[in-house]
Amino acid sequence: MDVLNLEKLQLFLVIVLPGFVAIKVFDLFSPPVIRDFGASVVEAVVYGLLNFALWAWYLVGVTVDGAKERPALHSFMFFVVCVLSPAILAFAASKLRRQKWVCRVLGESTPSAWDDFFNRKQECWVICHLKSGKKIAGLYSARSFATTYPQKAELYIEKTYYVDENGKIQGEVPDSFGMLVRYEDCYLIEFLKVERPDA
Repeated sequence: MDVLNLEKLQLFLVIVLPGFVAIKVFDLFSPPVIRDFGASVVEAVVYGLLNFALWAWYLVGVTVDGAKERPALHSFMFFVVCVLSPAILAFAASKLRRQKWVCRVLGESTPSAWDDFFNRKQECWVICHLKSGKKIAGLYSARSFATTYPQKAELYIEKTYYVDENGKIQGEVPDSFGMLVRYEDCYLIEFLKVERPDA
């Protein structure tokens, strides 16, 4: 391998690779977005440069001979610099991005109220008012699922319950595996707090 190709490989490993790791981790803890490849490359380079700046004190002192003398240490440090460090930075950035004072400056990080609510992973009662005039209810809990942007808003509710004429939730529907609800079929969806008796 000639010197030029070796330098390109080193550049990729210490800047571009950590940048893409950061993007992937950030997307895991943030509302999904449709990314343009060209813009993602630029974003990856920016993340990578920030990560490089944090570890420049170590990277500038690494030599080929030094890596050969202590391969275990440098392999571990490679994992820390190129994978662990950008992952931690991206996780911290995703948490920071959801802070209220940051949202006031940069705008909301979630594309819709639907995404914002279901990203909280909060157990609740759900009453769906269908456009047909019917009402259906269920328990949104750990095994339930809500789609997020850019997919159409759909909801899987793991337990189905009867609703009386006054909109009060009654007993659970027997032998039910839950229900699927499309937001476009509803004109209103209510979310109610689940009251649990003290243990």
